[in-house]
Amino acid sequence: MDESNINTKIRVLRIVLIGNLSICIGKIIVGLLSGLMFIVADGIHSLSDTLTNFVGIFSLKLAMKKPDEKHPYGYEKYETIGTLIVGCFCLFLGFEVLKTAIEYILNPIGTFSNIVITYIMMGIGVTVNCLVYLYENRAGKHLGSDLLIADAQETKSDIFLSTAVIVGIYFASQGLLLINGLLTLLISIFIFKTAIKIIKNASEVLTDVNVIQG
Repeated sequence: MDESNINTKIRVLRIVLIGNLSICIGKIIVGLLSGLMFIVADGIHSLSDTLTNFVGIFSLKLAMKKPDEKHPYGYEKYETIGTLIVGCFCLFLGFEVLKTAIEYILNPIGTFSNIVITYIMMGIGVTVNCLVYLYENRAGKHLGSDLLIADAQETKSDIFLSTAVIVGIYFASQGLLLINGLLTLLISIFIFKTAIKIIKNASEVLTDVNVIQG
């Protein structure tokens, strides 16, 4: 196993993790300050990406460990257990966001503020997402890593979702209060989609339907 190649992948994932974590924190803070719950929900969605990056780094580090007497088949399935935990946590986040979305749809009230700052911060977030996607996708192709390429595609979908959120900010600023609940509902669906995909992939590895690929 090429340890140099794996170390490079880990370095790429660490950079991506910093980007995703920054986006996550920024969206949640801006969402709370502006009173727009769908931005907070988008930040929670970014949190699921951050957790996935953690699991990716953990799995690649385990992949460098050689089989031993207690683990003759290696350590790869420790990653799968961690992935399942992340998937279950994302499911929990999805339910919490869904519950909030229903509350805002049934009771569409709210006072929105700091709209200009919100536009600026979301624009910065989309820009960072674009840079993360280009960097990780290029690195994935260069290193021949399915893990990095797949993660980059997830970031690409986040770009479109965040663009929809920016459009939602405009409608919210025009007094369409229902958009707060509707976009929060949409984002909860994306979180559920991410969680189900994570759990499905991990389950296939545990049942030997699929194999872990770096």
